[in-house]
Amino acid sequence: MIEYRRRVTLDITPDGHFARRARLPIVTRIAIAAVLVAMLAGGLALGALAVGFALALLPIAAIAIVVAYVAFRIQLWRTRGAVHGPRNLFRP
Repeated sequence: MIEYRRRVTLDITPDGHFARRARLPIVTRIAIAAVLVAMLAGGLALGALAVGFALALLPIAAIAIVVAYVAFRIQLWRTRGAVHGPRNLFRP
């Protein structure tokens, strides 16, 4: 049978206290902190790039909305005569 639980080992010193685990070396702890800071900075930079790209697309989207609205109004103007009879150019 497979045992999935981790075995616990208790280290006790001769005077009856529990032995502490050895800490990581200072160089390793600094390297881990540096990697975490670099990942955080990279994530922030990527987020700022995405926001900048979205803001750069806003004018293009606004122009597309205006063009679509004008095309829709032209289509309404062109089909108005077909629904209500012949067009009168002197009446809006």
